Amino acid sequence: MAYTLDIALALGAAQTGLTLEAQLIDSTGANVGAAVTTGFYEVGVGNYLWHYAAFPDGFRGGVVFQISPGGAIMSFLAMNPEEAEYLDVPVSSRCESGTGEVTVVSPVAVGGDLSLIRCDDYLLADDRALEWTSDSWPDLSGATITFCVGNFEKAMTAPVPSGDDAIIRLELTDTETCTFCFDEADFCVRAELASGNVVTLVTGTLTMSGCECE
Repeated sequence: MAYTLDIALALGAAQTGLTLEAQLIDSTGANVGAAVTTGFYEVGVGNYLWHYAAFPDGFRGGVVFQISPGGAIMSFLAMNPEEAEYLDVPVSSRCESGTGEVTVVSPVAVGGDLSLIRCDDYLLADDRALEWTSDSWPDLSGATITFCVGNFEKAMTAPVPSGDDAIIRLELTDTETCTFCFDEADFCVRAELASGNVVTLVTGTLTMSGCECE
């Protein structure tokens, strides 16, 4: 069974107008299949998005991104099946926060930080909502949870389930992401517990790409 990933490439402002290709390699460095030249989208200022829907089940190794055909290597991404194969959501990455191991689920993710496209919707209806979970958070039953980045704050949905391994979810509209007029900013997810105590659940860096703000 194949699976789908969207991968963000930040190549720098000087690397615009490139024709790219992706070559899958296995854990020995051997090529897997032919180079893929489709699915690349330039989103501006040397940032590209690669959409690929045919990663082999259990694929382990990496992807070499290079100038097409067979030119200079521009980027490399290591890939392991445990980072990308989930029954409920196809894309995930892991990071460390001050409150224990946290799983970050995001449509576009690099390392443990969030990478989003400006003026895109990130909605549950499209399977693009942002989700986090951890087995070391306090009981979030009855908690009020807020996502904060810069001057932007938004209440998040109630944890599902509310006990251990709770999943917290953030939906962002295109109108909201269009206001993120920064390239990079720190974000946090904070909860006010039913007891009134305040705890920070997740911290990280949000990187924005895509159309420039007017």
